[in-house]
Amino acid sequence: MTTPHLAGTVESEVWVWDATTGEKEKIFKTDSHRIVALSWSPDGQMIAAGSLDNGEIYLWQVDSNKPALVFQDGTQITSVSWSRRGDLLAVSNLPQGVHIWDIHGKKFLHRLNAAGEVSFVTWNPESDILATGGGFSGSEGVGPQYWDSKGRKLLQSVDSGADYLLMGRWNADGTRIATADIGGTVSVWEMKVAHPLQTFVGSNFDFYSNTLVNFMAWSPNNELAIVTADNHIKVWDITKGKELYDLACNET
Repeated sequence: MTTPHLAGTVESEVWVWDATTGEKEKIFKTDSHRIVALSWSPDGQMIAAGSLDNGEIYLWQVDSNKPALVFQDGTQITSVSWSRRGDLLAVSNLPQGVHIWDIHGKKFLHRLNAAGEVSFVTWNPESDILATGGGFSGSEGVGPQYWDSKGRKLLQSVDSGADYLLMGRWNADGTRIATADIGGTVSVWEMKVAHPLQTFVGSNFDFYSNTLVNFMAWSPNNELAIVTADNHIKVWDITKGKELYDLACNET
């Protein structure tokens, strides 16, 4: 049985833990000063990391200490996402849109001309559709935008009316995507629907003004967990629009 792992970034390093025991197993070092993007391959055997300061992408086999592949993707990488087959990697590059890389062929394939600055790209877990989001200088948000990654075609662009979007996460079956903006508002969307199914704004979270959302994750039964900068974990029932849990975490 393959050991389940967790990974996180600490400045220029990627740390990997055994998820069963909680023990730290590896520290992958890079030439970057700020690794901000991280993504596991679908089979859990490789991890991709992107640098915000030098534009490099690093790929490691989880059982190795050296990168299996390092390539340059411009500057200011904000997110990385694997295709469902694990053969392609999508990279959002803040000033240059979205780049698609062939991992097995070790080559750049093409660019998606997403509008504005792209802060996230995320591959649908059940199709070849990519979602992107971000905004323009200031606070105007763009997205979510949906792309046919093979045909390089924009399928839909939603005018969310939101602040600058920071992140997006598909649920497990790829039917919904949650986005978080710079003001701390989380919205849940379905493709082909121009308005969010649910929106959780600052007052719903009891946030301080402009408290950022640091991380989001879906459960298998479509509950959404949100980690905020004020050290809370909120879990929401998306169908009912109801908060299930509010966990205050120790700052240390």
